[in-house]
Amino acid sequence: MVAVDDRAHINTICDVVQKNFPNAKLAVRALSRGHAFELMDRDIRVFERETFRSALALAAKSLVTLGYGAHQTDRIARAFERHDDELLRNTHALRDNDEDLRSYVIRSREILAQTMRDDREQAGAEKGTGWQSDADHIDKEAKARSQ
Repeated sequence: MVAVDDRAHINTICDVVQKNFPNAKLAVRALSRGHAFELMDRDIRVFERETFRSALALAAKSLVTLGYGAHQTDRIARAFERHDDELLRNTHALRDNDEDLRSYVIRSREILAQTMRDDREQAGAEKGTGWQSDADHIDKEAKARSQ
């Protein structure tokens, strides 16, 4: 596992390990989307984009705060994660061709927008179903104890 806080050091460690231990499997901290591309160029497939994960978690918490159910929030976050993982893989392959990359990103935004619209419509039909959020569960427990 490589999890230091410096892009150049991470890349150097990966290069040294791969050179001296060609069968080693690396799990690596990616500091950004661009850094993830660098790791993919090194054929490193197990990495975690630190800012992506925390942003996704914060978005999910925000949705719960806005009244979305925990199940719905989880579904939305997972759908966005799958979309972004696919976008990452595909833009990596296109990143050296500006015109193809631009076209792909525009199409991907349109697909994501449609996915989110479809999810909002489905959410309206499912309002009040699914998992309870932790806050809902805690509130119900507190009310039960006070009675």
